[in-house]
Amino acid sequence: MQGIYVFEYRSNSEGECRLLIKTIAKDTSMSVSTVKRAIDDLARYGLLTNEFRCRENGSHTSNLYL
Repeated sequence: MQGIYVFEYRSNSEGECRLLIKTIAKDTSMSVSTVKRAIDDLARYGLLTNEFRCRENGSHTSNLYL
């Protein structure tokens, strides 16, 4: 439930959340691998949409969570 709280707390007015997995792990005191599993679980149950994002130079930036 900590993960849901982080997404709710850190979301903007449109319900979007742009966080690095490392930031979510730090905010929730969970390991990075636990956060990845939790995100996968939330997405599988339709509670979260995860959008991969890239910078203009093609490198990965924070994901967008809806």
